[in-house]
Amino acid sequence: PPHTQPSHAAPPISSERASQLGTEGKLTEYQATALLKGQPSLSIDKYLSLDLIGMGGMGTVFKAIHRPMNRIVAFKMISKHLVASPDQVHRFQREVRVAGTLENVNIVRAYDADQSKGVHFLVMEYVRGENLAQTVRRDGPLTVDRAIDCIRQAANGLRYAHRRGVVHRDIKPSNLMRTRDMLVKVLDLGLADIDDSYRQVQRNTIVSQENTNTRRLAKKYHTEFGAVLGTASFMAPEQSRDAGSADPRSDIYSLGCTLYFLLTGEPPYKGKTSVDIIARHCDSEVPSIRHWRPEVSHSVDAIFRRMMAKCPAERFQSMGDLIAAIEDCEIDPPGMKNDLHA
Repeated sequence: PPHTQPSHAAPPISSERASQLGTEGKLTEYQATALLKGQPSLSIDKYLSLDLIGMGGMGTVFKAIHRPMNRIVAFKMISKHLVASPDQVHRFQREVRVAGTLENVNIVRAYDADQSKGVHFLVMEYVRGENLAQTVRRDGPLTVDRAIDCIRQAANGLRYAHRRGVVHRDIKPSNLMRTRDMLVKVLDLGLADIDDSYRQVQRNTIVSQENTNTRRLAKKYHTEFGAVLGTASFMAPEQSRDAGSADPRSDIYSLGCTLYFLLTGEPPYKGKTSVDIIARHCDSEVPSIRHWRPEVSHSVDAIFRRMMAKCPAERFQSMGDLIAAIEDCEIDPPGMKNDLHA
C-alpha cells in the first residue's frame, strides 16, 4: 500500500497530477479524490488513510495503515457529537481499554484509542469481508443452517465478552462482520458507553412528540447521526426504558432480532418513528419466523422466541445457555455453496 504522507493541509492538486500519482501507485483512488477536493491531511498520528470503508452515527471508518508496523487496520474517527464532554471521552477511553484486552476469534480486536489534531479515534483489526446486513441486502435471507451458524459464532464472542464484564448493547446485523472463510466477528465492543449516551439523546429528544421544538431536535439528530431506526429495531425493551439496565440478556434479545433479520430480511418490528418501533418491542407479540420460513424447525423457533421474550427473566440467562440450546438442535454445519462471493 502507498506510504505517501500528505501535508497537514494539502492544497488541491490538478486532476492530471492526481491521476499520475495514482498510476504510479503513490496514491490510492480515495487519496487522490480527497486531495483533489482539498480535504485536510489523510494522516492522523501514526495512521495514514487509504480508503473509505463507511460512515455512520458513530463516525467515519477508514481502511488505514499503521506506518511504523506496516499493518493494515480499520481506523474510526469518532463523531464530535459523541465526545462533547471530558466525561464522555474518559468513558470512551476506558471502555476501549477493556475491549483491547478481549482476545477471541469471534471478536474484532481493538488495538488503539487516542486523540490527535482534535480528532478522537479508535483503531481496530481490519476484517476482509462484509457485515451481515450487507450480505442480506445483496443476496437476500440466509439459509437456516447459515443463519444459525452466524448466531452461534456471535454468541461465542459475546459469551467471552460477558464473562469479562463487557456488555455490547448494540448488537445488530451491521455489527457482525463475516470473513470470506465464514468466520463471524462482533464489532464495536468498546463503544457501548458512548452508544448509550447517543441513544439517550435520541430518546430524550423524541419522547415528547407534542413539543414542536423537541420534534425539530429529533429530526436534527436523525439527520446528523443517522441509523436511528436501525438501532431501535434491535434494542431490548428494558434497554429502551433505561440504557443503564442493559445486561447480557439484553444482548441475547438483540441477537434474537438479528436472527429474525437473517432469516426474513426484515427486522422483527417496524414503525414510522423510533418511538413506534420501541413501543412494538415492548408490547407486541413475538413475530413468527415459521410464517415466513416454514422450513425452520420447531426447536429453532422455540430458541428464537425465548431469545426475544419481553421479560429478561424469561430469556436464556447467558450466552452459554443459548449456545447449548443451539447445539442441542443438532443442525448440520453449513456447506460452502452459500459462501460470500470472492
